Amino acid sequence: MSEPTLGRLTSLDDGRGPNPGELIDHLPLAVVVCDLAGRIVQRNATFDALFDTRPSSPQPHLRDLLDERGRTRLPDVVAEAFASATDGRGGEVEFTAACHSLEGGPLACTIVLRVVAPREVGRTCIIVTIRPVSDLVRQVDRLRRHDQRLSTLLEHLPMGIIGSEGGVRADFVNAAAAEVFSVGPESLLGMGWLQFIHPDDTDQAAGAVEETLTRRRPAFVPVRVVLPDGRHRWVHLRVAPVGTGDDVGFVASIADVTEQRELAEALAYQSHHDVLTGLLNRSMVEDALRTYLDTAAHRAARPAVLFIDLDDFKDVNDALGHLVGDRVLTAMADRIFGCAGADGVVARFGGDEFVVVLPHVASAEAALGLAGLVLSRLADRLDVDGQEIYCTASAGVAWLAADDVVAANPSELLRRADLALYQAKRQGKNQAVLASDTLLATERHRMRLTRALRRAVHDDLLDVHYQPIVDLAADRIVGFEALVRWTDPELGRISPTVFIPTAEANGLVAMLGKNVLRRALRELAAWRRLPGYDRLYVSVNMSMDELDEQAMARQLAAALGHADLPASALYVELTESTLLRRETTTMERLDAIRRLGVRLAIDDFGTGYSSLARLRRLPVDLVKIDREFVRDLGEDPQAADVVGAIASLAGSMGLTTIAEGIETEVQLAEIRRVAGGFGQGYLFSEPLPAELVPDLLLGRRQRRAA
Repeated sequence: MSEPTLGRLTSLDDGRGPNPGELIDHLPLAVVVCDLAGRIVQRNATFDALFDTRPSSPQPHLRDLLDERGRTRLPDVVAEAFASATDGRGGEVEFTAACHSLEGGPLACTIVLRVVAPREVGRTCIIVTIRPVSDLVRQVDRLRRHDQRLSTLLEHLPMGIIGSEGGVRADFVNAAAAEVFSVGPESLLGMGWLQFIHPDDTDQAAGAVEETLTRRRPAFVPVRVVLPDGRHRWVHLRVAPVGTGDDVGFVASIADVTEQRELAEALAYQSHHDVLTGLLNRSMVEDALRTYLDTAAHRAARPAVLFIDLDDFKDVNDALGHLVGDRVLTAMADRIFGCAGADGVVARFGGDEFVVVLPHVASAEAALGLAGLVLSRLADRLDVDGQEIYCTASAGVAWLAADDVVAANPSELLRRADLALYQAKRQGKNQAVLASDTLLATERHRMRLTRALRRAVHDDLLDVHYQPIVDLAADRIVGFEALVRWTDPELGRISPTVFIPTAEANGLVAMLGKNVLRRALRELAAWRRLPGYDRLYVSVNMSMDELDEQAMARQLAAALGHADLPASALYVELTESTLLRRETTTMERLDAIRRLGVRLAIDDFGTGYSSLARLRRLPVDLVKIDREFVRDLGEDPQAADVVGAIASLAGSMGLTTIAEGIETEVQLAEIRRVAGGFGQGYLFSEPLPAELVPDLLLGRRQRRAA
């Protein structure tokens, strides 16, 4: 009988308590209540089920349930129970006997007798519980099978398990745990498992077990296991308490996380390093630079940044392949790293760009000198697979001056070094340039210019001026060249030699060209309505960026249609170098434009140093003789020979010529003598705004008529 149930039976001490049978009727054990003579006065349903009796059957005597041996022992057992109740030992006695049902054969049972005093249930009686031994056997067998299943499960778990029934000494180790430690299971029993924990982690492992045992709560700790060969593995040790009371042990799971940890470390490394060279990447060098800048105020020597870019490295890749190129990059990275010193930080920013952060540099001149040493080392011969390779580099240098608050952040110092690198490239490469105040001021002006130009192009605020093209034989204007001009409200008048390259560098030249084309055709349409100028044309310049657009021919056709002009009213001028770049693609674009009926002109002819054979293949109509050849006419006899030769060459190819830059009567006379054709220059007119062109046309017509 369970303790709570017996407690309920023995707590009825008011002398008028209920009949004990009312309390036992629903118990899962067979229970009977007997008087002092051993007669059963109450039995429960479990009893009837066990002994196969009906509730209406007569109440048997307790001895009737026992075999001969049991009946013989019963008086002694009852007497012992009374004695136990009398001397305060609880009045309970247990014995084993063979019982037999009133209907059948023997049944081995465990019988418990308890004498209940009057003060407990109102009268003295004997409460007897009867449990077949087979039930106990089944329970024991069930527990045994459960233990076997649990043991098999623990033994074959893929995760290591170490267990203890009490204290920190292990008394169970499964095969997976032994595999993690790479030793036999017996080596891990007792305190052995702790001996294989890395010395630096032993206290953590023991502490996790101690916390589990003392505080009765799980604990987790990552530790290293030292293998017999000296290598170590990372494991996650999770410890949980088992047992109750003072007899508390633990069970610990041991998961090998070495691969996961190595993968995480590899990913962390890759997130901070360049895969090819092993150098730091941009984020890490910025962190290092930030640290140096934070401590710079307390040092006399201050941080410097070298921004290094290999010169023409694309040629190495193109000529020798990317595998060789990668080996060159790796070798260059090693050389830079070797020059940086113990405190220097070297990073690859991507491509062929590297950054060196030097934490303690005495002056800007010293930083520039260090950059020169690096470039000198990089220029040394490099042997790759038996090939001699020479590769130079350029460097931009930025040094943090003591009073320079603006530069005291990583982004700004890197930006300055990058600007200086760009200047080194423009100055011819293979050199180092310091980010001086003058350079920074120039860059600020360039940025200001770029912003203003972007706004002007977007809002179509640039002006278009027109310089007349004159038929030298007839002395009449036959067309105009459209020339873009820009006067900014704040920056003033900006030369085309400044803002055109800026537009090209910032991807603005295509939009700028469209604006000029649209306005030039609109103005031309109005001028062609003037008397005698119905065949007037306009010539516009086209850059490589514009020519590269596949839809350029359609754009020209649309612009002509919008202005209601024929294709013959438009000339497109391209420089000699533009025409000869990417010749196959260029020819396709030119042919598409020519099919519209738009005529093509070569601008600055003679300055591109191209072969005549290639020029002959170009579908052009007109050649413009560069002003460099016209300037010395009348002063240098050879100048006339050159201009005459160009005109003769153009004529042999069926091309018309226009001489540019005619500024004096002498030059005009020489052009008429050796070349003829058409002319353009300040002698005829400076480039005029559109509103002044009608007056020029009408005035010249009137003079010719007079």
